[in-house]
Amino acid sequence: MPSPPFRHGYTLVELVLLLSVLSVLAVLATPPLRDMMRHQAIRSTAAALQASLQHARELAIRSRRRVVACPSADGVTCDGKDQWGAGWLVGYARDQTRLEGAPVHVSGPSSRNMTVLGSNGRRSIAFRPRGDADGTNASLLICHRGDASHALVLTVSNPGRIRAFTADPEQRAPCALPNR
Repeated sequence: MPSPPFRHGYTLVELVLLLSVLSVLAVLATPPLRDMMRHQAIRSTAAALQASLQHARELAIRSRRRVVACPSADGVTCDGKDQWGAGWLVGYARDQTRLEGAPVHVSGPSSRNMTVLGSNGRRSIAFRPRGDADGTNASLLICHRGDASHALVLTVSNPGRIRAFTADPEQRAPCALPNR
């Protein structure tokens, strides 16, 4: 008696077992994936803000004029607030929080759930024609709203150096607040 021909494919039981294993793996992978996406959004926002600040400094040096970077929700005027999470702009400074003419550069965070807070109520960062920054050192805290992990800080020193580093636990405290 000849043997039955070899059948190709999977049985229904094998497919159900495969789908159940894949669903368990997907459930286990979701929290790390969400955490990774939040971390990347924070890094992306920090990079965009750092690039905007470097652009402002370069513009001040090249044009030999005072240039300001400030928070802006509408992309046209400075808000006069210390919360940069809705976006920011760069332009020639009329004074500490007002621009002379239209903004030169407008940007914003990579996610609408970002919190970007200026230190000591910092409502703007201005660069003089020599490239140095007005006032004292400025810090901008960048984090995901309601989540203090992975927070970064951008610091602008008086000479105009802009650097990013991981926030320490004390600096992260405002990030844990869901309304910031």
